[in-house]
Formats: sequence, C-alpha cells, structure tokens
Amino acid sequence: MTAQPKTKAGNKLTSAEVIDWLHNNPEFFKEQPEVLEHLELEHQTDGAVSLIEHQVSVLRRRNTNLNSKLNELIERAKDNHRLSDQLHQLSLTLLEANTVDSVLSVAREQLDTVFDAEAVSIKLFKTGNKDKAPYYVNARDISRQFSSAYRTHNCLCGTLSKEQNDLIFTDTDIEIKSSVFIPLNEGRPIGFLAMGSARQSRFTPSMGVLFIKSLGELVGRAVISHQDMQDQ
Repeated sequence: MTAQPKTKAGNKLTSAEVIDWLHNNPEFFKEQPEVLEHLELEHQTDGAVSLIEHQVSVLRRRNTNLNSKLNELIERAKDNHRLSDQLHQLSLTLLEANTVDSVLSVAREQLDTVFDAEAVSIKLFKTGNKDKAPYYVNARDISRQFSSAYRTHNCLCGTLSKEQNDLIFTDTDIEIKSSVFIPLNEGRPIGFLAMGSARQSRFTPSMGVLFIKSLGELVGRAVISHQDMQDQ
C-alpha cells in the first residue's frame, strides 16, 4: 500500500517534495492508474502527450539506440572474422612462396584487396651489393624519418609529413593526405609496407591496426627466411 504524502496543515506540497515522495513510492501510478489519464507532458514535436505515451516513446528511442549498437557490434564481428580468414589465407600463401619476390607480391595483393589503397609501397633495406632489385632502398633516411616506428614496432596511421610521404611513396603521382606505415622488424629494421590515400579520412590514428601489424610480422618473417636461404 502506498504511503500518503505528509505535509503541514494549510501548506501545499512543493515540487521537490512531490518528486521526493514519488521516488519513495514508485508503485503509486500502478495503484492509481486513473491519475495517468489526467497527466500531460509538453513534447517538442507531438504537443501534449500522456505520461504512458511519453514513457513508450522514451523506451522506443532506447530500443532503437540499443539495436543500432547491436548491429554495429555484429558488423564489427563480421569484419574481424573476415580479416581473420584473410590473415589465415595469407599465412598459407606465404608458406607456398619460394622467393622474396613472391613474398612481396603476395603482400601487395593483400594490401590492394583488403584496403583498396590508392598507393601501395613495399620496400626492403639493402644489406649488400647483391640487393639490386627495384624494391631495395637505402635504410638511412627511412630509419631516421620513422625511428619511433622501428623502435616501438608500431604502425603509424594518419597524416604523415610531406617529407615522409615523398620517401615512402616514390612511384605515385597522387597527393597523399593520409597514410599507414608498417615497419618490418626482424631483430633489426629490414624494410616497410605502406599504404596511402588522397582522402584525409581514409587512414586515421583511431583505426584498428591489428590486421596490418600481423600482416607486417608475417611478411617480415617470410622475407628473412628467404633472404637467409639465398645467402646459403
């Protein structure tokens, strides 16, 4: 049974007292449903609505928001599953690669397919006079410009400096506005993978980099493996 609101004789209840009493007696409207018929709330779009209608509207909005968040989580899970499958397929394909050239070809295909990048650059650092393929470059300038990435083994995503972009994207005429730089580290810096876009919003610091970081680790290990075999 709901307790009756108390007040001094001749005094009216204040709004604060009514609110406090309703908080302490949440069953009131259930026990006195006829009261709801006379309650009206101002609404921004629908004019005056009953309390029940207002509550239903609030619950519908909450339900819509929850469904939206659920759908977002489902889509993210699908994306993660797709990327996991692609990473697994990459691992199998790299096992079949028998040269450094084929390893880099597989890596480029993955970057093109998964990220649809407008510019892709894959370079390895020279270790001797025998490294004459076009994908071999001198390590000094790259290592200096991207020293933090090689030191921390972390990818860089977002807007790079013009000097950095000019160093890593030497085969494109696109004005690069956002980039991903993936350092290849195998005990020492051995090269890099990079993607670039003319859209500033394409690659941002907030994007997930687990897949591309894993891709870089797989490619780096495969490159070292084939370089060691060539040296024998």
